[in-house]
Amino acid sequence: MIGMHEIDWSPTIGDPSVMGWVTVVAYFVTAWLCVRAFKAEKRGPARPLLPSIAALLRVMRKHWPSPPAPARRAALWLVLAGIMIALGLNKQLDLQTLVTELGRQAAYVGGWYEERRVVQAIFVAAIALGGALGLLVLWWLTRGQLRDFRLTLAGLALLVCFVVIRAASFHAVDQLIDVRALGIRMNWVLELGGIALMATGVIRRLRAAQPATLPS
Repeated sequence: MIGMHEIDWSPTIGDPSVMGWVTVVAYFVTAWLCVRAFKAEKRGPARPLLPSIAALLRVMRKHWPSPPAPARRAALWLVLAGIMIALGLNKQLDLQTLVTELGRQAAYVGGWYEERRVVQAIFVAAIALGGALGLLVLWWLTRGQLRDFRLTLAGLALLVCFVVIRAASFHAVDQLIDVRALGIRMNWVLELGGIALMATGVIRRLRAAQPATLPS
């Protein structure tokens, strides 16, 4: 049995640097904006968040597989909020390292450590496929209205690329994204750039859907 003491990971703050915390805050602020967009897009009486989610699920189920456009838009923002919260938590808990360590230990125990690169490649391919399928689902939610969401989805696509690159954990790739130009690391550009694109897209959509909710 694999014990936690054998794994080079612990549930502590993964990146206590200033940029690490800036990135976490950026994830959670964007998640909050997505929740605001969800509330702005949904139809019906004003409700607290959890009852609003339950009402949306009822509408989606009732009209499946062709829910009305407002419900699809609201569902999109809800999914994006969940993704940003998950990525923000992962940023500091460093869960991908835990997964890597578990895989390494399993390789030792299973006797296939020498073939671990093949398994790693399959794992990275699975993450990439999952990201692509997720983007397809989001595209389905925005069909016929993609123009209103293209900036947000472009930011998410950039984040998916960043996650796949980090998951690869190849030495050459790690060196590439750790390159600094004028003191700025490439991984900051990829990650914070994706978050910034998403946040900008959400704010634009909020202003279009509910002009009075944000200052000019």
